[in-house]
Amino acid sequence: MDIPNLVQRFLLCVAVCLSIAAAPAARGSDRFAGMDPYIRAALEKWQVPGLAIAVVKDGEIVLVRGYGLCEIGTERKVTGETAFNLASAAKPFLAIAVAILVEEGKLRWDDPVRKHLPDFELGDRYLTEHVTLRDLLSHRTGLRRADLLADAAGFDAEVVLRRLKYLEPIAELRTQFIYNNHMYTVLSEVVKCVSGQPWEHFVAERIFQPLEMRSTTATVTSIGSDRLALRHWRSDTGIIARPLDRAMYSTVRDMAQWLKLQLAEGAYGGRQLVTPETIREMHALQFSIPVQSRPKNNIYAAQFLGTGLGWNVQDYRGRKVVSHGGSWGTMVGMMPEEELGVVVLSNLDLEHLCALLMYDVFDAYLVGPQTAWNRDKWETTWLRNEPPGAAYRPRDEAKARLEGSRVPNTAPSLPLEKYAGSFDSKLYGRLIVRHDRGRLSVTFGGITTELSHWQDDSFYARAPTRLTFDWLLTFAASAEGEIANVTVKHVGWDKDERDHIFVRGN
Repeated sequence: MDIPNLVQRFLLCVAVCLSIAAAPAARGSDRFAGMDPYIRAALEKWQVPGLAIAVVKDGEIVLVRGYGLCEIGTERKVTGETAFNLASAAKPFLAIAVAILVEEGKLRWDDPVRKHLPDFELGDRYLTEHVTLRDLLSHRTGLRRADLLADAAGFDAEVVLRRLKYLEPIAELRTQFIYNNHMYTVLSEVVKCVSGQPWEHFVAERIFQPLEMRSTTATVTSIGSDRLALRHWRSDTGIIARPLDRAMYSTVRDMAQWLKLQLAEGAYGGRQLVTPETIREMHALQFSIPVQSRPKNNIYAAQFLGTGLGWNVQDYRGRKVVSHGGSWGTMVGMMPEEELGVVVLSNLDLEHLCALLMYDVFDAYLVGPQTAWNRDKWETTWLRNEPPGAAYRPRDEAKARLEGSRVPNTAPSLPLEKYAGSFDSKLYGRLIVRHDRGRLSVTFGGITTELSHWQDDSFYARAPTRLTFDWLLTFAASAEGEIANVTVKHVGWDKDERDHIFVRGN
């Protein structure tokens, strides 16, 4: 036996092991080395005016940074104190308001909605009697989205509740995930009825104040204009800013406090604001969405996916992820077992950059900054599947299909002024068509859009309430030759909105 050679090998092995042990894992700011140029390049690639990001790890806020501009065409820079429209990333706030009332014994997760809102009525009697708070929170009622209802009602909760009975189900109760904003409107009314105050006031008192979230509010006028990031969207003339709208606003620094509460299972500052059992229940998978295929070489493809109570639940790199995003460019996500959370707030609607950055932060801790801040994945995954402007692609494709069957050189069967009038829908309310100096326009939900002749008695409206879809309005005449109704076809939103008939009123 060659003893000297064995000893030499042993010592070499020890030296290698010691060198590995001595090499520190990337930590703290090292994990974010390369992040700044990466995010600046991402803003340019996705054409996002600005964003802010914060990271929580092991109970501490370890990063708060801002990039870009609050409003395109200005010099107002985004910081950690810039307030953004949270959009649907605010839904977990409403969910925790329900949770607090559950803990106080005033509600139960499986209470039928009608127990607390006796006037609650859906189009199906069984649904009316059996839909529960848990069903609403986890999007499993089977009712179609009908997002247009919010546009029509101006986000008036009483109007929405009154019209829900005209919203038909498209799946059996608890059989299919169908995201539905209106069910959270119902929940807001439950909280108001049981607590005696609007849900925004309730959650401000019970959550925002104890967490010192001083810039989180539904009253946007309470935030200085110099700290507000305006929403932007892609118009036919380029990216433009939008006016302020009614919503919950917050900063990444405030939202980091919210993440600390979640990751500490309801504890903050020596107080237990919500019990650990309640936080675990909210983070638990309440309704599973079947994952029928998982593309190869796509690390982002989930192996399990579903909803919690106010949260989305899935996996990433073998860890459970609890998150919620907002269509106006927000993402809040966490890995509870890693005590890791991230919030990204941006100001360009309907882009997926915030989700990408959430995963990048996870990667910075799980596999290292070299992987996290490497742009190669943009081309192989993100830009291939969700390129800038991808949300508008269905509209453009649907319009191209309509163009393929369009008959050229047709004319309306009646003088244009005959198409003018008020048209009503039990679900959506009133739509008004006006004639002025040889042009038609349509007004819906307070927004007026010009109509252009399409074919025969059909007219086209570009982006009548949102830029992601157009309308094709087809008028029908009565036996007397008078316009009796108009059918509205959503161009680019066909899966969510069926053709809908508005009947001519008085």
